[in-house]
Amino acid sequence: AAIVAALLVVPADASAVDHRSGPRSASTRADEPNVLIILTDDQRADLMKFMPRTKRLFGDRGVKFTRAFATTPLCCPFRASLMTGQFAHNSGVRRQEDGPRINQEHTMQRYLHEAGYTTAFLGKYLNHWPKQNPPPYFDRFSVGKLYKDRVFHVDGRMKEIKRYAPDYLASRASRLLRKFETDDERPWFMLLAPSNPHVPSTPAPRHKDVHIPRWEGNPAAKEKDLSDKPPMLYRGSIPSKATPRRVLYGKMARNLLAADQLVNQVDRTMRSLGERSHTLAFFVSDSGYTLGEHGLVKKNKPYPVVSRVPLYMRWPRGPVEGGVRDRRLVANIDILPTV
Repeated sequence: AAIVAALLVVPADASAVDHRSGPRSASTRADEPNVLIILTDDQRADLMKFMPRTKRLFGDRGVKFTRAFATTPLCCPFRASLMTGQFAHNSGVRRQEDGPRINQEHTMQRYLHEAGYTTAFLGKYLNHWPKQNPPPYFDRFSVGKLYKDRVFHVDGRMKEIKRYAPDYLASRASRLLRKFETDDERPWFMLLAPSNPHVPSTPAPRHKDVHIPRWEGNPAAKEKDLSDKPPMLYRGSIPSKATPRRVLYGKMARNLLAADQLVNQVDRTMRSLGERSHTLAFFVSDSGYTLGEHGLVKKNKPYPVVSRVPLYMRWPRGPVEGGVRDRRLVANIDILPTV
């Protein structure tokens, strides 16, 4: 129980785990928890203040890891490392265009699918993955990204989504959870990956005029002299000074209000089905994002605001206590061996 109760780095890279024992037998399935992973896109840890429901559902009722990191803070490598439990140099997915190189036989979805779980993927998958190709080892899927008038690959057919995409994903997740309930002997795994708050950070129409307090920045976003910065971090010349990107901060904050409602809707559905207590759930982002710090508006840079991510874990009926703040170093590669 102590091993499961926290994201212990055992081993540091899940490529060292011996998976040759194969899937567990059907007789063990009834006691196994459902697994839910909610993954946001480019969410700085300090933007959690705009997700009060998520903080309450995960932070007050689960574990908040205050020193959580993205091993490679970039969309595709992070997602591949999450799925495989491997660092990018082992997964083979080191860049955005490397998504098709992932070893699909060494993924969380494969292990759980072969262990008898019903599996589902909703949202943004691996960059440069051909949209017409179904994501392997997922029984149900809706693959697509961003916010409005998008084409999603839904269970084998292309479908134009007219409504705000995160709202569609929330409704789709709830429908699938009710569908899964018809086979209550079979646990489920769902990876729910909305694009919030990735640029262009389009807010839901109901949130476009919500007042967001002015962001005052931080010392790194107000540096007066950037002459000590390495040129390799900048595409062009190094700016003379840093400037807080307050407008983008506000857009990301408004955008996350819909993500907070998505989390709340999925949680309400699980509660109505009696599945909340039986579900090992994670909330995590794939990277932070500089909003003027060191003169940068980017991710994939070696600064804490980029590499540190929000990470929460909850399992009401498991050995995960509520209201815990855990200061141990953890990362996205720890989720697969924990599951």
